[in-house]
Amino acid sequence: MDTLIKSLPMIIRAAGDDAQVVQAAAMAAWKNAAGDGLRNHAQPIALSGQTMIVAVPDSAWQKQLGFLKAELLFRINNLLGRPLVTDIELRIDRRLRQRPKDTSQSSTDLVESDVPPDLLAAARAIEDEQLSRKFLRAAVSVMKSRERRGSQD
Repeated sequence: MDTLIKSLPMIIRAAGDDAQVVQAAAMAAWKNAAGDGLRNHAQPIALSGQTMIVAVPDSAWQKQLGFLKAELLFRINNLLGRPLVTDIELRIDRRLRQRPKDTSQSSTDLVESDVPPDLLAAARAIEDEQLSRKFLRAAVSVMKSRERRGSQD
């Protein structure tokens, strides 16, 4: 996981700051910045512009994480290599308490032969399976988009 986290700035640059890749990178950075203690109680939902939207189970978590916003923003942006996230919006989602882990799909949904080995290894290094799938799909989407643009020239 550390190798992937350290390569986030390079991945973002290589993708040309593609919004999907930035979002996947920001989500990975959140997971790392939040650590094990917060990870199960605060789930990133999306990156809207430069605002990370994070679901929390109740107002107590919302209030406590409100006090940690500045530190979390610093950690996230440090991992991303530049200030791509400027705010964290904490939304209460009571379903977060009872959300079962999604194990119905895996990062192998994509044809592995279509994915460069280093990208596949980076995706597999992400512990959160859902985030791993999103990261891999976003990266493959960017690659395919670049191939289409290249063939149009």
